[in-house]
Amino acid sequence: LVGGSMFIMTVVVGAVVWIANKAEPAWKVERVPFWRDVIGFLVALTAVAVVAADGTVVLWEAFGFLGLYVLCTPICRP
Repeated sequence: LVGGSMFIMTVVVGAVVWIANKAEPAWKVERVPFWRDVIGFLVALTAVAVVAADGTVVLWEAFGFLGLYVLCTPICRP
């Protein structure tokens, strides 16, 4: 889970930025969506680490992930 997400956040995003910059040299990453996605990723990664620390998932932790989804869905829409 963490390895796959790190691959996407580094290699895939880096490749997209590199190719987009080659196609249009003045192209830049917009700051607000970039930081929104980075912060969302870090929050989700922290939540997974906290839940995985004890090796079991209890009901309130599952509802916590559901709450993160409900909270982040309207924020992350373009």
